[in-house]
Amino acid sequence: ALKRRQQILGSPTACQLLFRRRRSEIQAELLQDQLAWLKVPLLVLQGAKDSPEAIACAQTYAQTSPNAQLRMIDFGGNNLPEAFPSLVTQHIHEFVTKVEGAKVGRWES
Repeated sequence: ALKRRQQILGSPTACQLLFRRRRSEIQAELLQDQLAWLKVPLLVLQGAKDSPEAIACAQTYAQTSPNAQLRMIDFGGNNLPEAFPSLVTQHIHEFVTKVEGAKVGRWES
């Protein structure tokens, strides 16, 4: 613990970033507080084998944003675009096609 403390104290910039930040600076980085304002359609792709924290964040983002869809990839982990690029592309394509189809239907009526 002493070695870690000395390491932290030896890095004043890191110490400032980690421990001496104002609440307003931290709040500005919290995405979920701003998602309710997002009006565009949003697709959240999440690997079901990712960490519980990452899954919880994805669920929170999808629940907080009014136009969000959450799609869980059963066998995916924390690197979906690298591990399954064609599957990610397929989900994005389906989502965009659905959103664009909804826009066309709305403009025609």
